[in-house]
Amino acid sequence: MVSAIVWTLGIIMTSPFFVVCFAGGSAVNLVPMVGLWRYWDKRGQVVVKGVVDSMISPFEATLIGILEYQPATRYEVMKAIQSQSLYWAGSPGAVYSALGRLSKKGMIREIEDTKPKIYEVTPLGLQKGIEFLNTPVSAAKLVLTPDLIRMKLLGLQKRSEAERVTFYRAQLEEYAKADDLLRSKSVASMRIKIGKGLTELAAAQLRLEAEFIEALLSEIEDP
Repeated sequence: MVSAIVWTLGIIMTSPFFVVCFAGGSAVNLVPMVGLWRYWDKRGQVVVKGVVDSMISPFEATLIGILEYQPATRYEVMKAIQSQSLYWAGSPGAVYSALGRLSKKGMIREIEDTKPKIYEVTPLGLQKGIEFLNTPVSAAKLVLTPDLIRMKLLGLQKRSEAERVTFYRAQLEEYAKADDLLRSKSVASMRIKIGKGLTELAAAQLRLEAEFIEALLSEIEDP
């Protein structure tokens, strides 16, 4: 009985869909399918040997995008998230904390003599937002966090055609790597029927997304 449980856990832990996150404080996000341990602090930022990654998170990039469109109060930002975003709940705590971090980083600032306080994006914030959008999603993240590519594709529609073409081409290269990665890391899960089905489901999603980006690229290059 014990050996059967151990075998089952081994299959689950090596499947391409196994992700464990411990909420709160300092958390560990275990991603066996790509052979990586990723350490996250409570703000969702990558920590490597005690150093917090200076890149903005997807949520922070979303807030920058909202404020780039139009300066707003904390409440207005929260309502924009709640009414428009498919990816974030927009709770007051999450929004207000993220705005505070962005302000400390110098990426947004308060407009003087406004009550309630109105925030706007700084040149640094705009730069970081553009960098976020223009950076292709890695092969591993395409499998683990499929919503990330959708966020970027939506945000990129405000960027120039040249920027979009560069992104699309680089992103298609990552899709090729993602398919290889998925299949190389899902050997164990193939031992059970549902494991094979889930792997094929993930592979089909990757193909559909790649085809969508190819179509976007074609619209620009072959109008």
